[in-house]
Amino acid sequence: MRKLMCEYNTCSHVLLRWKEECGSMARKMELAMNDSRNELTRERRRNEDLTRLLRESRDKTLEVCPHSFDDLFSD
Repeated sequence: MRKLMCEYNTCSHVLLRWKEECGSMARKMELAMNDSRNELTRERRRNEDLTRLLRESRDKTLEVCPHSFDDLFSD
């Protein structure tokens, strides 16, 4: 009976350690995912800003020189 109690305590200790380790890994993964989401949001905003600036530049260029893009893209 004593041997069974010892094995039970050993198993309980191993399971508790495994549970703690899984919790730690889950927290690290959640932090990494949040960082990735935040970076993606920043990159999307930057992309939108650059797209907006490109459109504005194109529109200004067309105001000054309306046929400039037609000449560039004609075959």
